[in-house]
Amino acid sequence: MTPAETTTGSNTPPSCVNPSTLAQAGACVGKRVGVSLLRFPASDPRYLQTFNREFDSFTPENDTKWDTAQPDRGNWNHQPGEELLAMVSKPVSIKGHTLVWHNQLPDYVNGINDPGQLRQMMRDHIREMITHYQGRMFAWDVVNEVVNEDGSRRNSVFQRVLGDGYVAEAFQMARDVGADIELYYNDFNIETDSEKGQAAYDLVSDLASRGLVDGVGFQLHIESNLYPGYFSPNAFRNWIRMYDALGLTVNISEMDVRIPSTSLQDLEIQRDIYYDFVRVCVEEPACDAITIWGITDNFSWQSNDDPLLYRENYQAKPAYLGVMDALTDPL
Repeated sequence: MTPAETTTGSNTPPSCVNPSTLAQAGACVGKRVGVSLLRFPASDPRYLQTFNREFDSFTPENDTKWDTAQPDRGNWNHQPGEELLAMVSKPVSIKGHTLVWHNQLPDYVNGINDPGQLRQMMRDHIREMITHYQGRMFAWDVVNEVVNEDGSRRNSVFQRVLGDGYVAEAFQMARDVGADIELYYNDFNIETDSEKGQAAYDLVSDLASRGLVDGVGFQLHIESNLYPGYFSPNAFRNWIRMYDALGLTVNISEMDVRIPSTSLQDLEIQRDIYYDFVRVCVEEPACDAITIWGITDNFSWQSNDDPLLYRENYQAKPAYLGVMDALTDPL
């Protein structure tokens, strides 16, 4: 008789009878539960204590982006990324973020007008980042936020100089150097019934037909006043199933929920939103992970809107219970 059988009377691990952390609860339903991490809050021991207790994966929020990792062409600065990884002492899954994005780019990239030069720069950057973190990042967000709300392409330097084909080129470059890692397209508002959602699906479908993409990250940066209309759990479920039909994995990659105040009513709405969307992921086999975009409200990129699971003093909010309940309620 195994220890689990002795303790619970079944093959259920003891930690799944009454899980005490989000990571335990996620593991019981086969989902990673992570956050984005920053370096500077680590001076407060509660930051890493909370991460180590509650989560089993993370995404670097800023330290592997282009402007940090290659501030000048060919001048690589991996120290911030290495310091971030060194902060975490336990084995975890790490998803790299992000290789090609219109934002947080150095001026030398935005100033290029020659297609051959930009293409080579993109190839060099992708190769260096994947190679440097080889064996430590299980996946990368290869291309980030290509589509506008009306379904058109975002007017980035890559789009202007290289045209529509740059997305597939970037994924092919990543595939060539990182055959053993998972490659993701990552975007916001693509879980909605919208022109943007359809355009992202069409883009990824083309990549999937070429064998260039393994999954899609749904960011889920949700505004509570647009729920459950624009931000609909049912629409999210439908998109997951459509990507699943393409043979792709999906994850919740950057979730936060903005609320207009910290009134009891708004905090309960926030809890409900976290529950509803995480629950969809729990119920859909193609969704394998949930990543919250930060630990405490004061370190969020949307700090004025109290979007995360913990207050500044590391007190768990109702939103935390929303995620826990979504992970632990019977299927």
